[in-house]
Amino acid sequence: MILRLPDVIGLRDNTNRFWNYLLWMRFHDIFDRPVIIPHNLQTRSLSFVFAEDVANLLVVLPEYGDNVYNFAYNLAFREQVTLEELLRNMAQHLGLPAVEFDKSNQWGTHYYPSVTRGPLDISMAENFLRWNPHQLDHGIRKSVQFYEYAMRSSEFEVQRKAILDSLDVPSHAMEAFRKRLKEVYNVDYGTPDNVKDEL
Repeated sequence: MILRLPDVIGLRDNTNRFWNYLLWMRFHDIFDRPVIIPHNLQTRSLSFVFAEDVANLLVVLPEYGDNVYNFAYNLAFREQVTLEELLRNMAQHLGLPAVEFDKSNQWGTHYYPSVTRGPLDISMAENFLRWNPHQLDHGIRKSVQFYEYAMRSSEFEVQRKAILDSLDVPSHAMEAFRKRLKEVYNVDYGTPDNVKDEL
Protein backbone atom coordinates (compact mmCIF):
# COMPACT_ATOMS: atom_id res chain seq x y z
CA MET A 1 0.00 0.00 0.00
CA ILE A 2 1.25 3.47 -0.90
CA LEU A 3 -0.11 6.57 0.82
CA ARG A 4 0.56 9.72 -1.19
CA LEU A 5 0.61 12.94 0.84
CA PRO A 6 0.71 16.58 -0.22
CA ASP A 7 2.17 19.20 2.13
CA VAL A 8 1.30 18.31 5.72
CA ILE A 9 0.03 20.81 8.29
CA GLY A 10 -0.52 20.11 11.94
CA LEU A 11 1.04 19.95 15.37
CA ARG A 12 4.81 19.42 15.63
CA ASP A 13 5.43 19.64 11.88
CA ASN A 14 9.23 19.64 11.82
CA THR A 15 9.48 21.19 8.35
CA ASN A 16 8.57 24.51 10.02
CA ARG A 17 6.91 25.76 6.81
CA PHE A 18 3.67 26.62 8.56
CA TRP A 19 5.51 28.23 11.48
CA ASN A 20 7.67 30.31 9.12
CA TYR A 21 4.58 31.68 7.40
CA LEU A 22 2.97 32.55 10.74
CA LEU A 23 6.02 34.54 11.83
CA TRP A 24 6.40 36.17 8.43
CA MET A 25 2.82 37.42 8.59
CA ARG A 26 3.16 38.46 12.24
CA PHE A 27 6.27 40.57 11.59
CA HIS A 28 6.15 41.42 7.87
CA ASP A 29 5.52 45.11 8.51
CA ILE A 30 8.55 45.35 10.79
CA PHE A 31 10.68 43.48 8.26
CA ASP A 32 9.27 45.70 5.49
CA ARG A 33 8.87 42.44 3.57
CA PRO A 34 5.34 41.62 2.32
CA VAL A 35 4.44 37.95 2.08
CA ILE A 36 5.26 36.81 -1.46
CA ILE A 37 2.72 35.08 -3.70
CA PRO A 38 4.71 34.16 -6.84
CA HIS A 39 3.00 34.60 -10.21
CA ASN A 40 2.81 30.87 -10.88
CA LEU A 41 0.95 30.25 -7.60
CA GLN A 42 -1.60 33.03 -7.69
CA THR A 43 -4.38 30.91 -9.21
CA ARG A 44 -3.00 27.39 -8.70
CA SER A 45 -5.08 25.08 -6.51
CA LEU A 46 -3.15 23.22 -3.84
CA SER A 47 -3.87 20.20 -1.67
CA PHE A 48 -2.87 19.85 1.98
CA VAL A 49 -3.36 17.15 4.58
CA PHE A 50 -3.78 17.29 8.36
CA ALA A 51 -1.22 15.24 10.31
CA GLU A 52 -3.88 14.16 12.81
CA ASP A 53 -6.05 12.70 10.04
CA VAL A 54 -3.13 10.66 8.69
CA ALA A 55 -2.28 9.39 12.17
CA ASN A 56 -5.90 8.38 12.79
CA LEU A 57 -5.95 6.40 9.55
CA LEU A 58 -2.70 4.60 10.36
CA VAL A 59 -4.17 3.43 13.66
CA VAL A 60 -7.12 1.68 11.99
CA LEU A 61 -5.40 0.41 8.83
CA PRO A 62 -4.51 -3.00 10.37
CA GLU A 63 -8.24 -3.63 10.82
CA TYR A 64 -8.91 -3.44 7.08
CA GLY A 65 -9.04 -6.54 4.90
CA ASP A 66 -6.44 -7.55 2.35
CA ASN A 67 -8.55 -6.15 -0.48
CA VAL A 68 -7.37 -2.58 0.29
CA TYR A 69 -3.69 -3.43 -0.18
CA ASN A 70 -1.62 -3.27 -3.39
CA PHE A 71 -3.05 0.14 -4.28
CA ALA A 72 -1.91 3.75 -3.99
CA TYR A 73 -4.13 6.23 -2.16
CA ASN A 74 -4.04 10.02 -2.12
CA LEU A 75 -4.72 11.58 1.30
CA ALA A 76 -5.71 15.24 1.60
CA PHE A 77 -8.37 17.63 2.79
CA ARG A 78 -11.43 17.69 0.55
CA GLU A 79 -10.97 21.44 0.06
CA GLN A 80 -8.34 22.77 -2.31
CA VAL A 81 -7.04 26.32 -1.96
CA THR A 82 -4.62 28.74 -3.52
CA LEU A 83 -1.59 29.80 -1.51
CA GLU A 84 -3.16 33.20 -0.85
CA GLU A 85 -6.40 31.62 0.38
CA LEU A 86 -4.45 29.41 2.76
CA LEU A 87 -2.41 32.32 4.10
CA ARG A 88 -5.45 34.57 4.54
CA ASN A 89 -7.14 31.83 6.55
CA MET A 90 -4.02 31.49 8.71
CA ALA A 91 -3.92 35.27 9.18
CA GLN A 92 -7.57 35.30 10.21
CA HIS A 93 -6.90 32.76 12.94
CA LEU A 94 -3.88 34.82 14.01
CA GLY A 95 -6.10 37.88 14.29
CA LEU A 96 -4.17 39.72 11.57
CA PRO A 97 -6.64 41.34 9.16
CA ALA A 98 -4.13 43.52 7.31
CA VAL A 99 -1.39 41.24 6.00
CA GLU A 100 0.29 42.70 2.92
CA PHE A 101 1.01 40.41 -0.01
CA ASP A 102 3.48 40.97 -2.84
CA LYS A 103 2.20 39.49 -6.10
CA SER A 104 4.71 41.27 -8.34
CA ASN A 105 7.53 38.79 -7.80
CA GLN A 106 7.99 36.14 -10.48
CA TRP A 107 9.53 33.63 -8.09
CA GLY A 108 10.43 34.86 -4.61
CA THR A 109 10.61 33.05 -1.29
CA HIS A 110 7.73 30.71 -0.56
CA TYR A 111 7.37 27.63 1.65
CA TYR A 112 4.32 26.04 0.01
CA PRO A 113 3.97 24.01 -2.06
CA SER A 114 6.99 21.77 -1.54
CA VAL A 115 5.48 19.20 -3.91
CA THR A 116 4.85 19.59 -7.63
CA ARG A 117 2.03 17.21 -8.56
CA GLY A 118 -0.83 19.63 -7.95
CA PRO A 119 -4.17 18.96 -6.22
CA LEU A 120 -4.98 15.37 -5.29
CA ASP A 121 -8.02 13.23 -6.06
CA ILE A 122 -8.88 11.50 -2.77
CA SER A 123 -11.86 9.49 -4.02
CA MET A 124 -10.11 6.09 -3.75
CA ALA A 125 -9.16 6.76 -0.14
CA GLU A 126 -12.74 7.83 0.61
CA ASN A 127 -14.21 4.74 -1.04
CA PHE A 128 -11.81 2.05 0.16
CA LEU A 129 -10.18 3.42 3.34
CA ARG A 130 -13.20 5.37 4.61
CA TRP A 131 -11.01 8.47 4.54
CA ASN A 132 -12.99 11.24 6.25
CA PRO A 133 -10.66 14.21 6.88
CA HIS A 134 -11.41 17.24 9.01
CA GLN A 135 -12.32 20.45 7.24
CA LEU A 136 -9.36 22.50 6.12
CA ASP A 137 -10.33 25.41 8.39
CA HIS A 138 -10.20 23.08 11.40
CA GLY A 139 -6.67 21.92 10.49
CA ILE A 140 -5.48 25.48 10.01
CA ARG A 141 -7.04 26.66 13.26
CA LYS A 142 -5.55 23.81 15.30
CA SER A 143 -2.13 24.36 13.70
CA VAL A 144 -2.20 28.10 14.40
CA GLN A 145 -3.22 27.44 18.02
CA PHE A 146 -0.35 24.99 18.45
CA TYR A 147 2.35 27.29 17.06
CA GLU A 148 1.03 30.25 19.01
CA TYR A 149 1.33 28.04 22.11
CA ALA A 150 4.85 27.01 21.05
CA MET A 151 5.82 30.68 20.82
CA ARG A 152 4.86 31.18 24.47
CA SER A 153 5.64 27.89 26.20
CA SER A 154 8.94 26.99 27.86
CA GLU A 155 8.36 23.45 26.54
CA PHE A 156 9.41 24.64 23.08
CA GLU A 157 12.15 27.08 24.05
CA VAL A 158 14.84 25.33 21.99
CA GLN A 159 12.68 25.01 18.87
CA ARG A 160 11.46 28.60 19.25
CA LYS A 161 15.00 29.94 19.53
CA ALA A 162 16.04 27.96 16.45
CA ILE A 163 13.26 29.31 14.25
CA LEU A 164 13.72 32.87 15.49
CA ASP A 165 17.43 32.59 14.70
CA SER A 166 16.55 31.42 11.18
CA LEU A 167 14.54 34.55 10.42
CA ASP A 168 16.25 37.11 8.20
CA VAL A 169 15.60 40.12 10.41
CA PRO A 170 17.06 43.33 8.94
CA SER A 171 19.57 44.87 11.35
CA HIS A 172 17.66 48.17 11.42
CA ALA A 173 14.47 46.32 12.44
CA MET A 174 15.92 44.16 15.21
CA GLU A 175 14.88 46.36 18.11
CA ALA A 176 11.31 46.71 16.82
CA PHE A 177 11.26 42.94 16.26
CA ARG A 178 12.37 42.27 19.85
CA LYS A 179 9.81 44.73 21.17
CA ARG A 180 6.90 43.06 19.38
CA LEU A 181 8.12 39.60 20.39
CA LYS A 182 7.97 40.75 23.99
CA GLU A 183 4.57 42.42 23.59
CA VAL A 184 2.87 39.56 21.75
CA TYR A 185 4.60 36.46 23.16
CA ASN A 186 6.42 37.71 26.27
CA VAL A 187 9.63 36.38 24.73
CA ASP A 188 13.00 38.00 25.41
CA TYR A 189 15.22 37.58 22.38
CA GLY A 190 18.93 38.32 22.31
CA THR A 191 21.52 37.78 19.62
CA PRO A 192 20.89 34.99 17.09
CA ASP A 193 23.21 32.04 17.67
CA ASN A 194 24.39 32.29 14.06
CA VAL A 195 25.61 35.87 14.61
CA LYS A 196 28.93 36.23 16.40
CA ASP A 197 29.86 39.32 18.37
CA GLU A 198 32.84 41.11 16.93
CA LEU A 199 35.98 41.18 19.06
